[in-house]
Amino acid sequence: MDYASVIEECKPSQDHRELEKVLRVVAPMEPKVVLEIGLDRCGSLDVWRRVFDPELMVGVDDTTTPLARAGELGAVVIAPVESQTEAAFGAVMETLGGREVDFLHIDGGHTFVEVKGDFELYSPLVRDGGCIMLHDIAVSNDDPSFCEVQRYWKSIRDGYRHAEFVHSVGTALIFWEVSE
Repeated sequence: MDYASVIEECKPSQDHRELEKVLRVVAPMEPKVVLEIGLDRCGSLDVWRRVFDPELMVGVDDTTTPLARAGELGAVVIAPVESQTEAAFGAVMETLGGREVDFLHIDGGHTFVEVKGDFELYSPLVRDGGCIMLHDIAVSNDDPSFCEVQRYWKSIRDGYRHAEFVHSVGTALIFWEVSE
């Protein structure tokens, strides 16, 4: 499959070169259950649909903007709701119906507290051997309220087997291992 062409057609907000590298690693794992926190314009959801052909895609967003497009893509969208609320998590759990997540993409809130909260809340839903993608790991800004993903990533990355792809804002993949 020509990942670059798929990415170009879908127009995700993520850096296309970084996303192509992610696909080269994740696509062979054939994820069937995809959970995305923060949908923007649903470009990455469209990429996952075309490349992974998942059985279930679930998205959580704090606006109603992505609802129509996500519905067209066959995704179940939980919105408008803050990702770390009991309502959001409960709706995700109900939608999953006991299934584990193969691929989790975290690209919602960008403060340290928000990205940490999303990671801590949703990563336990990922199956052993699944992947977690964090976006914006290399964004540096004088205003820490703008984007603190980099700071959070630096605080956890040594604890996980991972890969980093940095051409612009940076993307990390965590190869999830469930400890017994």
